[in-house]
Amino acid sequence: MKHERVRIENVDLGSLTHSIMEHLSSRGMEVRLEEDHPKYKRVRGFKRGVLRTAIGAVRDVEVDLTESSSGLDVTLRTGAWGRDVAIPALEGFILLGAVGAAGGAGAGMIMAHEFEKQFWTWLEGEIRSLSHGTGRMGERFSPPMVPESVLPHP
Repeated sequence: MKHERVRIENVDLGSLTHSIMEHLSSRGMEVRLEEDHPKYKRVRGFKRGVLRTAIGAVRDVEVDLTESSSGLDVTLRTGAWGRDVAIPALEGFILLGAVGAAGGAGAGMIMAHEFEKQFWTWLEGEIRSLSHGTGRMGERFSPPMVPESVLPHP
């Protein structure tokens, strides 16, 4: 599972949640608002199908939005990529051996990377639009998978 987080300033939680749902829907995904609390939202989008799975194009996306006094934290999780990369790699191996496996896996990873890159580019523009130019998006980072409160401290 890959996930990246970014801090956003001067953008309304509800407006951004709605925009993200519309964006994922416009990309042909089924979209659900899985968590809907005053300061926390979780949006899930997915595309499935036998053909999509066979070519490594399945999308399974979660976007968490958390409001705090210093802005919004937006976390993008793309959890199905690893599973979906394995299928075209296996098919490539069966058809063409090791070279086919590498090609199948590579194509799936490129598609995943492109989706993530396009999402962050879209989000940056959407922040400017929703905030009428006053919104700001910080640098993306990959937070630890284990909460910091349980990590050993030196």
